[in-house]
Amino acid sequence: MSREESLQRFLKKIKKGSKAQNVLILGQYGSGKSTFINTVCASLSGEWEPYAYAGQSGGEGRQTTFHIRIIDTERCMPGCWRRKLPTLIDTQGFEDNPQEIHRTLLEWLLNGYFSDGESIKKAADIYKEFEKAGLSGEKGLQAKYGFFKRRKVQIDRVVFVASAMSSLPQNLLELVRNTTNSPNRAIPLYGVLTHVDKVNERSDSFLRTRREFQNKLGLTNDRYLQCTNYCDDFYSEVHSRYHPCQDIDIPVIEFMTQVCNPVAITIHHKITRRYNPCFKAGLVMCIISSLIMISIYFSKPDNFTHIDVFYLYYDFVIRHIIEIKEEPDIKHDN
Repeated sequence: MSREESLQRFLKKIKKGSKAQNVLILGQYGSGKSTFINTVCASLSGEWEPYAYAGQSGGEGRQTTFHIRIIDTERCMPGCWRRKLPTLIDTQGFEDNPQEIHRTLLEWLLNGYFSDGESIKKAADIYKEFEKAGLSGEKGLQAKYGFFKRRKVQIDRVVFVASAMSSLPQNLLELVRNTTNSPNRAIPLYGVLTHVDKVNERSDSFLRTRREFQNKLGLTNDRYLQCTNYCDDFYSEVHSRYHPCQDIDIPVIEFMTQVCNPVAITIHHKITRRYNPCFKAGLVMCIISSLIMISIYFSKPDNFTHIDVFYLYYDFVIRHIIEIKEEPDIKHDN
């Protein structure tokens, strides 16, 4: 199958869907998430562009993405199909020591409550500050991110990216699988092993890594991809940045055809409530105040003015709602 045939098959498949799929790219830092997004865009468009900010290849263990980036692939494929092209969400890498905070942040990511340009690290700091104060960390997230209306991008697919050069993040793999497939939701999960050009694909160690990776995420072969990313190490005098390699393009396009297959159903049973506690309390007080003003206005004598009504309301609030306790006189015996 040629690249053009594979691309036409991809476009035909997404045409059957009712909407564009929102694909969240997850993984440990240094696994090649951002580079994989650039590889997907290059494979679809036939031209490499740095849509996602990526670090130098071979720098595993270094964090290069610090903010959420929402990348519409229609930017690299203009045409009549662009409204159904997938949206790729790049995120900061997670550590392989999941705690309650990581589960909560992942829940918020899957429900789409972080907008483009926001920082997962900043959200984690807010969570920790509220926990230190003896309050709920999730309430802190609601107070910070629930006040203003943001672009909500609820996740339809999750692609977990891991590096074939590094040991697998066992705990993180388990957290992602349990969170995407739970009583609250069912999100189709896919997996990608990157940097396969730097390992022996026929070696026993790589075959064990691949088998363990698929088993941990519960992946069938059609939901798994091992690939080489477009990066500085790949480009040479032979490979031009403007003419990507079909050996990379075809497997990536075929994989994205499976990811965007509208047959796979996404289920969200529970959606995290977004509101600001202070805003909610203020709204309740405004409603109560309005009811008091209305009751005073309709019960006032005919010769009362609006100023008199205001003073009655003020007197009522001071004397009945706000409790003022005077300190008792203390008598000292001489």
